[in-house]
Amino acid sequence: MRAGAVFVGISLTLSLLGGVSPAAAALPPITEADWAAAAPASDPNAGALVLYKSAEFQLMDLRQEHIASFLRLRARIKVLTPQGLESGELEIPHSRQMRLASLTGRTLLPGGVVVPLPADAKFDRRQSKRARTWVTAVAFPALQVGAILEYEVELRFDSVFALEPWYLSDRWPVRFAEVAFLIPKSLEATSWGLDPRQSGLKMQTIEGRDHRRFEARAAQLPALPDEPYAAPVADLATQFGILTTAYREGLDRVSLFESWESTCKWVNEGYYVDARLGNRGVKQRARELVSTKASPRDRAEAIYRFVRDELRTEDAKGITLEEGSTLQRVLSEASGDYAEKALLLQAMLDAVAIHSRLVWANERSSGVAFLQVPNPTWFERMLVAVDLPEGRVYLDPSARGLAFGTLAAEVEGSQALLYDPRAPEIITLPAGAPAERNGRTVNLRLSVTEEGGVSGGGELLLTGHHAVEAIGEAEVDDPKTIWEEWLVERLPAFRFESVAVTPAADAAEVRVSWQMATRPEEELGDELSLLPSRPLGPLSQPLVLTAEARRTPLILPFPDRDEVTLELTLPRGWRHEALPPKASIENATGSFHAATEIDEAASKITYRRDLTIAVRETQDTGSYEQLRGLFAAVERNDAQPLALVRRKDG
Repeated sequence: MRAGAVFVGISLTLSLLGGVSPAAAALPPITEADWAAAAPASDPNAGALVLYKSAEFQLMDLRQEHIASFLRLRARIKVLTPQGLESGELEIPHSRQMRLASLTGRTLLPGGVVVPLPADAKFDRRQSKRARTWVTAVAFPALQVGAILEYEVELRFDSVFALEPWYLSDRWPVRFAEVAFLIPKSLEATSWGLDPRQSGLKMQTIEGRDHRRFEARAAQLPALPDEPYAAPVADLATQFGILTTAYREGLDRVSLFESWESTCKWVNEGYYVDARLGNRGVKQRARELVSTKASPRDRAEAIYRFVRDELRTEDAKGITLEEGSTLQRVLSEASGDYAEKALLLQAMLDAVAIHSRLVWANERSSGVAFLQVPNPTWFERMLVAVDLPEGRVYLDPSARGLAFGTLAAEVEGSQALLYDPRAPEIITLPAGAPAERNGRTVNLRLSVTEEGGVSGGGELLLTGHHAVEAIGEAEVDDPKTIWEEWLVERLPAFRFESVAVTPAADAAEVRVSWQMATRPEEELGDELSLLPSRPLGPLSQPLVLTAEARRTPLILPFPDRDEVTLELTLPRGWRHEALPPKASIENATGSFHAATEIDEAASKITYRRDLTIAVRETQDTGSYEQLRGLFAAVERNDAQPLALVRRKDG
């Protein structure tokens, strides 16, 4: 990232636990109401209560460049229950660009005792070697239920950009929160706010002689729910932000983020132009890759596989580049982040006369992008849209498991920006594949042994997003080890041999095969009990909250399907004593079928289990309860064993 072009952003940990009074030089005095404060009626079990949190950003005046921008934070939090003691550890992210200038804090105990935060309570944790970011963590001393903790933080940065939104909401209920941005008159800016839970966000702009002040405040904010498969915090939090739209340089007005056109132009001139100019060897390598390929699709696939598989993906998301980044360096080092790999892919396609465009994409886990505001920090991934004779395909070279023309579940169906400095366009990416294409299919062919154990073989086929995840995990660990550990966890009564893993990224498949046998200590001689849903089951109800208790929409990673088939051959003298009940349930959210067949002539029992989750999100209580009911039925059925005994007269 270029010096002076920092996108200032504080991590969620700090913005949810932090907060500085834009209207005062220090925290306001503690009152009797603070000491008497209790959990609100809407959240009676809250572990802590944020009495006060605030933030103040002041951006430097470009006419006085020696004055750095700064961010000041202040917060006061009361501990209500033992769970709220978690508030006593504060994590402050900082980096080369966002420098930690000061940190003070204290614990106030009932009765007037004040325990300052000692200097040795602070320690640094390196977060990312590549991005050179750190986390300073502090643990507040003498913390107990009923105590109040306070802290003040100042961070400095050399930039006129503060593009990340500020969350006034918190993991705990908030009694009062405010934020202010002080913008010098040499800068033009606009503000925006989101209040998805209608908590009463109030915004105003105050004109001063040398500065413009954008303020927002809110009171009695509900806690951000911590629920299974909850919507991202960005979808739920009350938030406020500004966008620097232009600045004055002498008599000239320089446009920044006043439209998507100007935003694309700024990113292009600040990052992409220089990176593309440093392109030695790129065209030659692209032409070598396609020398034997005739059709445009074949050429595009060859280049895509090269960038996807031969270049390591650095885990640095976003659509901008590091300072000094060039395509030549990415190619020679065989390594690049999300944006660098996409930019290289586009340049190599261009070298073989295949037209493509960059796409800025937003991951669902970070929240739905508020694209009415032309903010480049909405986007985590950069894709490449390629127009082939048979139609447009979207390519993402950041994950080895993504086949040509497929997208990660995180961005499927989301709104994105078709990047163009002259005519950008907001588009909707292709929707995700149906559940049947994101499958886990297990086939077990086992036989009961004379000793009362079981032996045989099994195979697991992963398709779609399940395969993508498995191939991605194999990039950081040995795939055979991963699956051996998975089998031992899912089938603990067995030992395994001949585990083999066959990934096929371009087919979006991973096959795992193995041989298995009951551990000797698990053999009972004349009786045998199995949970036939293993290794994909037994399922436990993941949606423990009722529809009435749940406060957020439910978002699953993707629709999917699990299938288990167990073929169990019995020796002479063995018979079944108990079988799992038959089940057949279908509703709008999915289906579950389980059945057992007995073939007396072949002495074989065949169990089949099929679970399909057809939805990714539920927005109403009716569909949520349907899905919850489906999971409950699976949980009940999976708990029923298949029991066998040896006949005494056998």
